[in-house]
This record gives sequence, C-alpha cells and structure tokens, in this order.
Amino acid sequence: MALKDIVDKINSDTNSEIRKIISRAETENAGIISRAQEKALRLRERIIEEGRQKAEKAKARIITMALLDGKKAMLRQKQKILNEVYGEVEKHIRKLDDKGYRSLMKRLILDGCKTEGVKIIVGENDRKRIDGKLVDEVNKTLGDKCKVVLVDEKTRIPDGFMLRDGKTEMDNSIGNIVKSLKEETIDKVAKTLFK
Repeated sequence: MALKDIVDKINSDTNSEIRKIISRAETENAGIISRAQEKALRLRERIIEEGRQKAEKAKARIITMALLDGKKAMLRQKQKILNEVYGEVEKHIRKLDDKGYRSLMKRLILDGCKTEGVKIIVGENDRKRIDGKLVDEVNKTLGDKCKVVLVDEKTRIPDGFMLRDGKTEMDNSIGNIVKSLKEETIDKVAKTLFK
C-alpha cells in the first residue's frame, strides 16, 4: 500500500470516527435536552400547581375573613337593635304615669323584702313617687311577714330605690332594673327579634 493510500485510509477512518463521535454527541445532546425539557416541564407544572394551591388557599382565607367580618357586622347590628329595645323599655318605665310607676315599684319592693326592718332609700328624682303612702301599702300587703321602713338618706342612684337589709344593699334604680331585665330576657328577645 502506498503512502497516499495509507494517509487516505487514516483520513477515512478518522473522518468515520469523528462522524461517530459527533453522532454520539448529538444523540447524547438530544437526550440531555429532552431530559432537561421534561424536567423543566415537570418543574413548570409543579410551580403552576403550587401557585394554584396557594391562590385557592388565599381565596378561601379571603372568603372566610369576609364571612367573619359580615357576621361581626351583623352581630354588632343585632346588639345595637337590642340596646335600642332595652333603651326604649327604660324610657317607657320612666314615662309611666304615677299609678303604673308606683305599682311597679311596689312589686319590686315586695320582691326584695325578705326580713324585718328592710330600709328603703329613694333616689333623688323619685322622692315624690315613692313615698310613705307607698311604703304603707307595701307593709299592709306584707302583713307580719316583713316590714319596710322609708329612710331619708341621700343615695348614689338618681331614681328608683335602694333596699338595705343590714349590710346588704339591692340597687333598684331604673338603669339597674333594666340591666337585670336584659340579663334575664335577652336570649328570648333576640330569638323573637331575629328568627
């Protein structure tokens, strides 16, 4: 074999080997690119799914907060209405005519009198409505069971009366009467108003 044939053979073998290497490199490169694209696609899908889940959670949180805010607003409105109802009750009591007012106060004194010698201290604004005549009516109703005594003392309440039995005092001012009434009846009134 001549030198030219040997060189041609080497060149041919080299070119063939280069083509094989390039072909293998292109195949490996295509595989790497394909795997990278698959990985990128999976990563993209995972990121989209995580974003969707985060968006759903954020949406649910926003809806929950909006519902809570709505319920709080509704509760505040209901509380306002209930306060207005009991405010009207207090106004009604204050505006009772003398006969109705005295009847209410008599019932409250009778309910609060449990022992002998209970003292009644009248609020400054009610000294004309809760007087000795009313106390006499109460004592007549109580008979021997109990006796109340009208005491001429100043008290911290503006209206209604205080019952003092020894060291125990019972506040029967209009505000306190309505407060007690509210505590006893608010559930029933709320059910009636907001059913």
